Amino acid sequence: MDQQKLDRAIGRRLKTLRTQAGMTLNELAGRSGVSRAMIGRVERAQSSATAALLNKLCAALDVTLSDVVALTEKPPERLVRLADQPLWRDPDSGYRRRHASPPDAASGIEIIVVDLPAGARVSTAPGAATPSPSSS
Repeated sequence: MDQQKLDRAIGRRLKTLRTQAGMTLNELAGRSGVSRAMIGRVERAQSSATAALLNKLCAALDVTLSDVVALTEKPPERLVRLADQPLWRDPDSGYRRRHASPPDAASGIEIIVVDLPAGARVSTAPGAATPSPSSS
């Protein structure tokens, strides 16, 4: 999945989660500390979300980063080939997050591969679920 398609999918997913929660852009901005304008740009895929921004939005929406980034419109599968695994890259730090397990796996196990460049730092919002780093 290319970056533009992933940005659009993330934007649609965030908007869906926000509307399902009954929140306006202003309410989400107030809860997350992210500006209304930035949330709107991310929802319209006019800007790539950083890890820090996504963590703030996820905490405000009470969802995990996986709920937002693990995107698919296909039926559940037992295998996801490397070329088909959603890969998200934080434009600020170079942090990369790849979903190696199929979404909605019957086992309920989620496998996430995280690559963090040496010396890079990713800040998370208080209370946000922190991904468990593992190298490939």
